[in-house]
Amino acid sequence: MKTYVGIDYSLKSPAVTVMSKASDITFVIFPRENSLKDKYIETLKDTGVIISPVPYIKNVKDLAENERINSGDSEMLATAVATAILPHLKGDIKIGIEGISFASPGNTKVQYAGYHYVLRLLLTIVLPIKYDAVYVYAPNTVKKTAGKGNFKKDQMIEAFINSDAVELQNCPLRNGLIKTPELYQSPKAKHWMKPLDDIVDSYWTMKTLLNELENN
Repeated sequence: MKTYVGIDYSLKSPAVTVMSKASDITFVIFPRENSLKDKYIETLKDTGVIISPVPYIKNVKDLAENERINSGDSEMLATAVATAILPHLKGDIKIGIEGISFASPGNTKVQYAGYHYVLRLLLTIVLPIKYDAVYVYAPNTVKKTAGKGNFKKDQMIEAFINSDAVELQNCPLRNGLIKTPELYQSPKAKHWMKPLDDIVDSYWTMKTLLNELENN
């Protein structure tokens, strides 16, 4: 058996999609504590999304203290992700990660890069995999899997909803988005609420990995 994992790794709400067979797909998110309303948490849980909250990261202006906080936080976050998905992994494991955007501003780009390298290291420590089992894809490559390389967040979600992929036909999350979209949207602005875009991005990252390995 093969297991394909897609990770959309962010500082605020990492998301993971795990698929071990066509009908076995799991979504896991790691929101910062108190960042989601209880009602929305219940909606996500009711559609099969596993929620694993992580501590809130402090925002400080002092550079030295900020770097110390980030070092510990990056290890905590990466360990949380690897530990949470471990029970869902079977057989030959392959992991795809959406890389950082080069459009990110100065220090933020450096911070993201640091978090990503810590994640890749800890995945190989916590999980039964080696470095060559981890693949990194540029954001526009992941977007092309969904449709086009310039897709916006809402278009990625719409592509997820309209997909004819086998694994999504009986997917509770997709069905929830089709039947009761208002539960996943902001009551005022009527836009999709986070971390739905992160979950969807992790799915398309998994599909990018799957397409590459199954077609080669």
